[in-house]
Amino acid sequence: MYLCTLPDTLPAARTIAPRCWKKAHRRSIFPGAEEYGRREHSRYTLFLTMGWRMVSNKDVCRFYRHLEIPGVYDASDPLSLQIFRGIFAYGGEPGVGVCQRAALIFHKFKAIPEYCFGCYKLLVEPRTVMELFKLILLFEKIRLPQNNRRKCMVENRPSCSGTYKGYIYCGGLKESEQVYALVRKAVSNEISPDIPMHIKRGCSEFAAAYPKYGVVKPGVEPMKYNEDWRVFEEYFDKHAKWVPRDTNDGKDEMDTTYKPSEIFAMTYFLHYAATIGDDSYLEIAGRTLASLQSVKRPPFVSPAPPARRRAYRPAKWPAQSLMIG
Repeated sequence: MYLCTLPDTLPAARTIAPRCWKKAHRRSIFPGAEEYGRREHSRYTLFLTMGWRMVSNKDVCRFYRHLEIPGVYDASDPLSLQIFRGIFAYGGEPGVGVCQRAALIFHKFKAIPEYCFGCYKLLVEPRTVMELFKLILLFEKIRLPQNNRRKCMVENRPSCSGTYKGYIYCGGLKESEQVYALVRKAVSNEISPDIPMHIKRGCSEFAAAYPKYGVVKPGVEPMKYNEDWRVFEEYFDKHAKWVPRDTNDGKDEMDTTYKPSEIFAMTYFLHYAATIGDDSYLEIAGRTLASLQSVKRPPFVSPAPPARRRAYRPAKWPAQSLMIG
């Protein structure tokens, strides 16, 4: 991630000083391994068996309880409360602040950058924090054609609905449809077939300001880039100064080390669940957690249990109802 400064137009960015924390290390998830945790060189190494079976609640509990919980980070920074994996490329170069750039341009000039018109996302909406943690584990090991950038988060924006979310970034509608088919199968097999998923375009704030931008329907021509906005992009790129704030951004998804900020984000997810009334967090945390006073979300609605399919049985007609002759 990057911080950005823009003279005379945008507030000066602050630099976050690096912190020294012990890291929680975890090897890649692989089938056929025995599930256990061990302490080695003062660091936890967690081995998980997930293969192609359903991720159980015990998998999540053992995973979380073997992490070394760090101190408090800046919870007011949305990026510190998201867990990223994969590569997000802009012009072929990974690690550049694409979304930060787009957000700043839109916030200042109400203009959507041209790049965002080719940005499509696959939105996965876990129904509980337990399912969100299972999605974190799935995003860790899933293999996508372009190693697409993906993230897990909780929704705090007042203008956006929903609670738990997972996003996968795609470079076009066709690619998003291909990724949807792969992820739909993986989520159904390893978490639940009842988890909602759909394809959306760009950021929710863009669609709120320009409703046609967010329309993704067969036979409907998508909104095109407004050439009048190009002058804003050129001005921004000329005057903005980017300051690296995280040296691990853009790392390969196979490096499965969870940074302290990511572990803090997981702990925040559990406090978020306690705040909205999602009691599934208790099985992960093992204790009651304090609510977050700053979080204002609608009351939590527990998902309905999966319906049981009744076996087909031929009808038995009473003997007197039969007419012969």
